Amino acid sequence: MALIELSSAERHGLRQVVKCSRDAKQVRRAQALLWLDQGEPVTTVARRQEVSRQTVYNWVRSFQERRHEPIAQRLRDRHRCGRPPEKSQAVQAFVERVMGTDPRQLGYPS
Repeated sequence: MALIELSSAERHGLRQVVKCSRDAKQVRRAQALLWLDQGEPVTTVARRQEVSRQTVYNWVRSFQERRHEPIAQRLRDRHRCGRPPEKSQAVQAFVERVMGTDPRQLGYPS
């Protein structure tokens, strides 16, 4: 018995993600879910994706818990709240200014 049983619509949506998405995380997760739906063992899928078995279980749980969302959204990481960045506006302005500068002008080799 497969760890996850996808509907035909979910299967189709996941195949579209694998085929068309530019987001590598989404593609990896979609491919893993498709393999699991085909009956591949979690250990095999984890090895193929070079992640832990727990990560594969987390992908399945997250995908199943978010059934009300579109397929591509269900494959994305959830928003994580946390401490806001502490960059001052002066630091932010400096970073934006130097990002367009040639590194050699700042004393760095190319």
